[in-house]
Amino acid sequence: CSWPARTCRALRTPKLSPRHRQQHLHPRRSQLQRPICPARHPRPPLPRRRRPRRLLLQRRSCHHGPFFFFFTFGALAASEATDGAKGGAFATYPALFAFAFACFCTAGGACGGGAGGGWASSSPPSSESESSERSAKQDGFCARCWGGWAASSSSSSSWPHALPSAPPPAGHAPTAMASSGSSASMSGPPGASFSHFSMRRSRSMFSENIRKVCPHGVACYRRNPAHNNEFAHPADHDYLQACRLEDRDPEFISIFSLFLWCDKDGSGKAGREEMQNVWPKLQAMSPSIGALDDKLWLVLDDDGNGYVNFSEFAEFTTKNKVNLPLGLDSLLGEAATNSRASLRCGVVNCFCTTFTELRARCKYGATCYQKSPDHKKNFAHPGEPDWEASKSDRYAEMCSCGHKKKLHASSATGSSTVDYPPYWTMTSGGEDEFNSFVPVDVDFLEKLQNLVEKSYSDVTTRDRLRHGGSWMVPRDFRVTSCLRNENSKLWRKYTYAKKNLQKEKELTIQNPEIAAQLPDYSVVDDVVTTKAWEASQGEALDENVNEWYLWHGTSRSAAENICNHDFKLCLAGLATGTLYGRGTYFAESITKADEYARVEDGKFTVLLCRVLGGRVRRCDVREPDAEQLTLDCVEGPYDCVVGDRRKVSGTYREFVIFDAENVYPEYVLSYTRGELYKSPSHPS
Repeated sequence: CSWPARTCRALRTPKLSPRHRQQHLHPRRSQLQRPICPARHPRPPLPRRRRPRRLLLQRRSCHHGPFFFFFTFGALAASEATDGAKGGAFATYPALFAFAFACFCTAGGACGGGAGGGWASSSPPSSESESSERSAKQDGFCARCWGGWAASSSSSSSWPHALPSAPPPAGHAPTAMASSGSSASMSGPPGASFSHFSMRRSRSMFSENIRKVCPHGVACYRRNPAHNNEFAHPADHDYLQACRLEDRDPEFISIFSLFLWCDKDGSGKAGREEMQNVWPKLQAMSPSIGALDDKLWLVLDDDGNGYVNFSEFAEFTTKNKVNLPLGLDSLLGEAATNSRASLRCGVVNCFCTTFTELRARCKYGATCYQKSPDHKKNFAHPGEPDWEASKSDRYAEMCSCGHKKKLHASSATGSSTVDYPPYWTMTSGGEDEFNSFVPVDVDFLEKLQNLVEKSYSDVTTRDRLRHGGSWMVPRDFRVTSCLRNENSKLWRKYTYAKKNLQKEKELTIQNPEIAAQLPDYSVVDDVVTTKAWEASQGEALDENVNEWYLWHGTSRSAAENICNHDFKLCLAGLATGTLYGRGTYFAESITKADEYARVEDGKFTVLLCRVLGGRVRRCDVREPDAEQLTLDCVEGPYDCVVGDRRKVSGTYREFVIFDAENVYPEYVLSYTRGELYKSPSHPS
């Protein structure tokens, strides 16, 4: 204090000025009789008052403030001059100046937009869509600032983010800056970037939201939100894309990430050349995997369609004991994180098999004398495995192995990764596979007979003449027996494909602008067998992804082989035609499927299969291009072909599938034909 002790009121009356006593130094009471020389005892500097870190993070510097200051001031001044209100214009300037200055002071703290960048280079947007587009592509203004400009220009309401303490809206983040000079940007608004299972064949559309690759990779322990917004890590959805842009070798933490690195175009399938990208890494993880020669490729490509899907890739890596988790927790949900499985670490050479929350480091260290179980549970001590990785505070998202929780995934493998229909007699109690034929009861047999009758038609085709030798059509069909196929391996592959299609459909609904660039994802809800099945209170199907029950005519021995080993697309077209491409053909009418059935021991056989149609490629031309239809489904955006011969020639619709994982042969029906007769559709 520069005042003499005898004249300082704060020292004599402490109750009047407690703040002064806190900010200034005074002599002891024993020195009160001597005056203090201001030259020898200068006033000490005031202590610097730090604002809370939370407030500092909210009030970032924003380049929008100067723009709004000058633009608002100039625009309203010009409007006043145009109106000719000579006296009124100068009367509003003080209030206008105060309003613009408030925008200048508070814009940076409230909007949370760009942290630096260029000035606005053109006029304000004329619409909300134009403003959001310019926000992401050109000016670097966040959507909230442009939205606030639109709101203030269309009404006389107050500025929407004039309060510096107002937090940014949920999901609000800065957009890419055109003048920042950075090749990567932070995450955009919700829906702008997809999860691991993004829309297939369209991942390249999201390159504008790709962040930079974190140089620390799986060893990164930083929790700073700014760091996570700027860098992508091995468990993030855009990590692999970022590695491709920066030409880096990624760190794989799951079987699924390995497959995504092969699937560059996002088609859900990988060819032999693409598979070569990860083959050396697979060989390093499992000594039982040899070179990718022709023999091994036939083992990997289980269905023989020339491509490997994720189900086939997962089966191969599981069989060869690749030491990585599956990585489908976000897709399978509760089935992947059930009570039977724990979270295991996906970092290579990390032997952590169960996620254990990282404990805080005991401040007493080796001198700690506490023996309480709760203390030992919550704090790490010297000599314990997590002592080196532990910090002074506890972090629930960090494992005791030193890796973050998001680098861990379900340890479930084999049959324990998915749930099975509740009416099955076989259920998974572990990782052991099961495969059995279970006879159905009498009530269910009557339900199948009703399904056969409702899907009956008396229309005959040339295929009946080609395979049966006659145009004659049976008057009816009588089901004699039925076996339910309970195969854990085939059901698991089918579940993976179904969950993938469900995720794709969900993202299609959430992102209509991006989905508009892809073919229409329409629902085919007039399938005869599916409608009859639902009418009989059968197992519910997901019509959003075009899940149907369809017939497939075959022989008894072939049906058993299909139920045991799945459909082999390499054999497609050998016994029947390939009008719509080399795929597996199904029918909604039992009469059409009967054209391909074979008699054994006086009975015919047909399969009732669950089929995933997904995005449907409709074809109603008389002479379709089979090769182009195949490419549209194998390498294009479609999942199946529906050939509408009913519209072209008045016969039947045919459903063609080009990936075996989209089909599950659930029931094997044995039946007899009724009397053959000359139907009205007979050519003569």
